[in-house]
Amino acid sequence: MRIALFCAVIAGQKGFEKNVSGHVQVPIKGATLLRDAGHDVRMITTRFGSDRSLPDFLPRDIPLDCVDDSRNRGGFATRTGPPGRGVQPLVLAKQVRQIKQICETNKIDILHLYGATRTAYLAAILKMAGLKAKTAVSLCGPILRGPLPESVSNWLLRNAGTLVASTRYMREHLRGHGVKPSLVRHGCVRDLRTEDGWKEPRHRRRVLYWRDPTLENGVDIAIDAFRTLAPKYPDVTFTMAVRPVWQNITGIDELPRQFPNIEVHRFPYKEGVTLAGLMSEALCVFMPFRNNTFDPQMVILESLEVGVPVIASDQQSNNELVLPGFTGELVPPGDSPASVAALDRLLADRDALLTLGRNAESHVAATWNWSNFESDLERVYSDALGR
Repeated sequence: MRIALFCAVIAGQKGFEKNVSGHVQVPIKGATLLRDAGHDVRMITTRFGSDRSLPDFLPRDIPLDCVDDSRNRGGFATRTGPPGRGVQPLVLAKQVRQIKQICETNKIDILHLYGATRTAYLAAILKMAGLKAKTAVSLCGPILRGPLPESVSNWLLRNAGTLVASTRYMREHLRGHGVKPSLVRHGCVRDLRTEDGWKEPRHRRRVLYWRDPTLENGVDIAIDAFRTLAPKYPDVTFTMAVRPVWQNITGIDELPRQFPNIEVHRFPYKEGVTLAGLMSEALCVFMPFRNNTFDPQMVILESLEVGVPVIASDQQSNNELVLPGFTGELVPPGDSPASVAALDRLLADRDALLTLGRNAESHVAATWNWSNFESDLERVYSDALGR
């Protein structure tokens, strides 16, 4: 098969070549597996400037075509400001023509688009514009209609081609919008055990929050938890490993001055500090998200994969990753007291925490892997092509 995979904004801020979004990781891995299986594969993304760079794990022997970006991204791609809003209609028309031309020139059989709601709308618009290739769309999060009426949104979804979900949550969510998606689970691309700084765990003494420090990601709850529990557990190091972000959250940098066992590491980390090293010393990861940005949330999946249990909010697909009492604990979204209490309970029984970590590693290895991903995609493509 001749396959093109579209993913907007593959290039990220310089310095983040290893740490990239799940919506970028999965299509790149998918392209690699499909190529290795003998298919003719290329990728399509949106144009980027000299202030951004491609992920390290993007194979340079897979052709990469760039098209105009119709979305107003704001400062999101360079992490200098919040995401923009809206679509530029004239640029959208140009983007559609460019994608069509790439598919026609390369005789593409399947165009597989990865992204959020507007990516599905783009697939429907491409079909209305006469795209001959069949389309598949992997949706990474819930449908957000924006300014469109629900009837229009659902019509676009029904006409976007074959829809693909990675989690049971997304499958049921899409069914609620009148479509029947295929379920294709994937694994982790990033394995922290292979990165610089990883140590074979001996003495785990760390609680780790690693994410953009935003209210959506529950950084305020993490601050409350660290302030409350650092005095109670002086032998535990409470660590925030955070990236630059446009939100101004107060209270983070004061923590190390107030408590000797709280650390804050801002990316790029100082010499000798790596995420792999921090994770290898972690008793657990604390992730009280208010909203997931990806389903499944890759930060949770990557933590569990290396044997670190996770405390996460009980929302979207998190309960497919974090199994209470087995791979971690779930807490109500936005509930700071419940989140602090859950972390307190786990820290009070270190042996139980280590058992949760072993369970987490085995659960991810058995359930979230790449063993059937390529064959499942081939089945989706063959159904779309009527073969």
